[in-house]
Amino acid sequence: MTSTIDPTLPTGAKANSADLRANLAAAKAEIEQLQTDVAALQPSGPPLGVTDGSEATAGEIGEYHAASLGAPGINLVSGVNRDLVSLSLTAGDWDVEGAAYFDCPSGQSSMIRSWVNTLSATEPPGTDGGLMFDQNTANGQNTAMSIAQLRVLTASPVTVYLSVNATFNAAMQGAGFVRARRMR
Repeated sequence: MTSTIDPTLPTGAKANSADLRANLAAAKAEIEQLQTDVAALQPSGPPLGVTDGSEATAGEIGEYHAASLGAPGINLVSGVNRDLVSLSLTAGDWDVEGAAYFDCPSGQSSMIRSWVNTLSATEPPGTDGGLMFDQNTANGQNTAMSIAQLRVLTASPVTVYLSVNATFNAAMQGAGFVRARRMR
């Protein structure tokens, strides 16, 4: 960019107000053009995420949310789907995962399942992640299950549920956690 400001005056000459106003106007126009040029060089779109070890704020890549229900958890009913915990998410692209803990102090289970889904107490097909199941736990066995990651892509707020189902012949409790990280 070539400057239109003339900073020189002949020796002994005095600037008149018209010359000063013209130079001031030219300087202002150059500053505005430089601001426009700098703004054009800035990356557009969402922030790139944090790099200083701090928490990402709402809307930033890396934003993190979690919810949990500690052991011993809640009593389960054999063969009945049950939500353990829920997590509210804003619109965006989220990776959601979790873990469930089953405490079967006596008796035996023939099937235990856990999942994350956007539908309450509804087992997903598992084709896109979010589902884990196991069979045949022995008497008095406790089982922890990691749940495969599920992508939740939503244009409006949504609730994600960590849910379980177990078939057993004695008492059983369930506990666990669900967490989500904004991917973009």
